[in-house]
Amino acid sequence: DSLGSVAQEMVQNYGLSLEVVDVGWPLAQEMSLVLPLVPAVFGAVLILNLVLLVLGRTSTLNLDLWSYWSFSLAGTLAYALSKSYVVGLLVALATAAIIFLLADRSAPLVKDFFGLEGVSLPHTATVGWFPLTIALNWLIERIPGIKKIHLDLEGMKKRLGVWGEPVVIGLLLGVILA
Repeated sequence: DSLGSVAQEMVQNYGLSLEVVDVGWPLAQEMSLVLPLVPAVFGAVLILNLVLLVLGRTSTLNLDLWSYWSFSLAGTLAYALSKSYVVGLLVALATAAIIFLLADRSAPLVKDFFGLEGVSLPHTATVGWFPLTIALNWLIERIPGIKKIHLDLEGMKKRLGVWGEPVVIGLLLGVILA
């Protein structure tokens, strides 16, 4: 509500044509739960996770059924394109399998950074970015001078004083957008 009117004004003032709207995760979640395929996806993903555990292919047990909507979304999009429930289910399962495998790879970093033993990130919104962030980190570590730059909230507060406070930054961004 707070940015909608600002966005509309920007469209009008700059003659923009916005044909795509980012609806955010709540609507994406709703979209993922509309097909009769959903119960099959949830059951099949849980079974897949258990099978992968038994076979030793993953160490991640994802019992956060709420997060299964992202697997269902992948399946729903595949179904929308193919009109095949089988293709939708297979895409949902493939997405889940990839996420479980990436989650296993994230566990050591979660342990090192957060100090959480035996915790991984089996969610598409987090671990889906894992390969890209690993590649970018590798690249940044090899660029002289860049790896010594530390941008974090505390550093911004120290360097910018009151101007580095999140509230002030938000206010400035709001003024710029307005």
